[in-house]
Amino acid sequence: MQQYVSIQQKDAIFDIIPILTNVLTRERSPLQKNLVNALVESTIVMIASHVMHSRYAVNVASIQKHHIVTQFRKLVNKKYKELKQVKEYASLLSITPLYLNEVVKKITGFPSSYWIHQEIMLEAKRLLYYTNLDVKEIAYELGYEDPAYFSRFFKNNAGLSAAAFRSKNHVLSNNSH
Repeated sequence: MQQYVSIQQKDAIFDIIPILTNVLTRERSPLQKNLVNALVESTIVMIASHVMHSRYAVNVASIQKHHIVTQFRKLVNKKYKELKQVKEYASLLSITPLYLNEVVKKITGFPSSYWIHQEIMLEAKRLLYYTNLDVKEIAYELGYEDPAYFSRFFKNNAGLSAAAFRSKNHVLSNNSH
């Protein structure tokens, strides 16, 4: 097993080593073997305690990170029309944007902005596919005051314009009914 833990120099484990050395260098006594075994077992228990404590700390941190990501994804799902920036979500979660990005990327493999954009794009595509709203109306529906900015956003994320997406997929939606 490749495990390690950080042990401070003032830790009690280092107090046992001189005692163990002393017992081992003394003249043989009737209970010396029992004493050595007890000291070695104590050392092992102390090391195991440090390992378990370290694992517990890692698990707690991991659980907290997963909780942050879950809360973030729920917020994005509810507020993507009003909130477009990572810093706005970080503020609602009472953490820094940098930490939110770090945690989300570590857990999901993608930065926070990716998930915000994905939610917006999913709804934009749904509206283009299932409604007759024009691109300007969809932009307003999704919280964009500047339809031209929304059009650039859509094209950057979808690889084609909103109008092209609609015309390409409108045929599919009409054929499927």
